[in-house]
Formats: sequence, structure tokens, C-alpha cells
Amino acid sequence: MRVVLPLGEAFASGSADLNTAGKSFCSEVAKAIIKDIPADAQITIIGHTDSDPVKKAKAKYPDNKALSLARAKEVMAEFKSAGIASKRMSAEGLGETQP
Repeated sequence: MRVVLPLGEAFASGSADLNTAGKSFCSEVAKAIIKDIPADAQITIIGHTDSDPVKKAKAKYPDNKALSLARAKEVMAEFKSAGIASKRMSAEGLGETQP
């Protein structure tokens, strides 16, 4: 199963903080995962960014790869709070290589 979270609807530019719509989307996806995906299935959360250099939070995210990984980890934290075990999940950031 592949789910795509629309970037502009989940995170502000240069941020890894999920907005309200992003949290709601993650909650719905987590419910579907818990209901429909076997408990032993591994979940890979892949973060992306656009190709614009990070400007707003340069000290926190030195580049788009770091920002994309932080976004993936933020989604992973939402899934964990919804009841998905941490051991089932991994996070990867692709940065601007696959915007």
C-alpha cells in the first residue's frame, strides 16, 4: 500500500511540523494501517521536500535532506501516537532528489 500526503497540505515551507490537516490525514492513514495491514508488516515513511534551499530554519535543517527526514520522523511520531508500534516503522528522507 502506498499513501501520498500532499506536501503543501501538511507542512509549511521549511517546516517539519505537521499542521492540523496533516495530523488529521495521518490519523486516518494510521487507522487504515491498523485495520487493514498485517501487524508484522514493515512501514517505511519517506519524506520529501521541494527543490528550494532551506531558508527559514537553516539552523535546524541545514539542507533539504535533513528537513525531509525530520518530516518523515514527524509522520512516524503521529503514527506511533495512533497506536502503531515503533519497531514496525522506519523513516527516510529524500530531500530534493525526489521532490
